[in-house]
Amino acid sequence: MAFWTPWNGNNRSKIKKSKTSKPLKYQRLGIELLEARITPADVLVSSLLFRGNLIGNSGVYIAENASVEVGYNPTVGESFRPLITLNGTTLIDQGLNQVQFQGKSTFSGKDGPVEFWRNSVLSTLDLQNLTGNGQTIAGTSFSFGNLVSTATTLAFTNPNGGDTSDSTISLNGSGTLVFGAENNGTRPGAPLALSALQWTINGPGTGIATGNASGNFYAAATTWTIASANLSSIVTADASNTTITGSSTAKIRNEDLNGTIEGTGLVISNGEMTGLAAKLSGSMTFAGCPGTVDGSVIWADATLKFTGAGSVSVGVGPNGLYEYSDLQFTIAQNSLSAMTANSSAGIPGVFPLKGINVFAL
Repeated sequence: MAFWTPWNGNNRSKIKKSKTSKPLKYQRLGIELLEARITPADVLVSSLLFRGNLIGNSGVYIAENASVEVGYNPTVGESFRPLITLNGTTLIDQGLNQVQFQGKSTFSGKDGPVEFWRNSVLSTLDLQNLTGNGQTIAGTSFSFGNLVSTATTLAFTNPNGGDTSDSTISLNGSGTLVFGAENNGTRPGAPLALSALQWTINGPGTGIATGNASGNFYAAATTWTIASANLSSIVTADASNTTITGSSTAKIRNEDLNGTIEGTGLVISNGEMTGLAAKLSGSMTFAGCPGTVDGSVIWADATLKFTGAGSVSVGVGPNGLYEYSDLQFTIAQNSLSAMTANSSAGIPGVFPLKGINVFAL
């Protein structure tokens, strides 16, 4: 018996077809672009620490349109002491030990940042010079204390090494000193030119300057001329005091006398003349009679008070020459008054003798 049945279309077995599965879709792998992360960073280059909004990768850091503080790398447990702030673009390459900067630089003043330097193009800082004899800079004019200064070099100093709490910056250049004479401004002050000027900025709003001063100034309406004198200026959070000492000449009633500004010197406090101490000597005329003076003057209350010795010639021969010790007179508005003296022969009296009118001097 045969169990084989011929195949034909009518007896095709009905096979249930399974549903066809859809192919899986895979997302292609890629790199997702993230927004740049700006994180305050400390970057050490040589002995200096740069702190600010720096973006870094593989030792290269950049801050654009941002502020970066610069100071010495602090010792363990010590707070960072920023000396200057770079405002603009700062590019740091630790591998090359190199820093580039474009923008303006400031230090801390009494009432806020004081701009003293500006780079119009990206320039490389010489860190060896910056922490040594000084980096050449394109200084901008700045006012600090009584002085208006322009620096040509900048230097960082850590005097004793190690601890950086006494670190400072030095700014060398030139400047001017403008002040009102007589305290009450009765006569405009003339600017003194300052050369070999060196500022040491030792804290926010504090510093010390030294240099040379030259030019004219006025006291009791007399004109004083300084060829070259020593200047010292101290700025604190509360006051600004400048002292000048050195050789000068004084023109009193169109007569030139030799002067030496000494002792407490010429003192400028917060932009006003507050003191003058000097020696004066030379020829001087008294009521039309030739004479000499040799003594000291002190400025106070818009007057100069002279104390010293002198002489006056009122006649011919030795009998016409009178010499005086303890000679005193007052200079106000470029005129002499209140003159008294004792003669060197011990004859007391009111100067001048021989009937010369004390009020006509």
